[in-house]
Amino acid sequence: MPYLFCYDIENDTKRLKTAAKLIELGFQRVQKSVFAGDPGEYALRSLQDWLKRQFHQGTINRDVGLLLPCTQRQLEDALVFGCDPPDWHLLTDPPNTLII
Repeated sequence: MPYLFCYDIENDTKRLKTAAKLIELGFQRVQKSVFAGDPGEYALRSLQDWLKRQFHQGTINRDVGLLLPCTQRQLEDALVFGCDPPDWHLLTDPPNTLII
């Protein structure tokens, strides 16, 4: 199932680490603070555990991260205003691969 992850993070280092983790797990940057991806079950659990540690409650700042599940159809029906995000076609029309 595809997911969107959006964040608002004040600290530069934490923001860069979060972006790097999302990319490492196969997410693609849609906007500066918005990523989309279709991680497998293991990668999703790993991401959720990592995010819980990064966004632990009781922090002094107001950092927030939002992981939104969406269907492939919702991605395909998304209205994009302006330029398509880089590699958007890979999310809305993923390539099919047959490995024999």
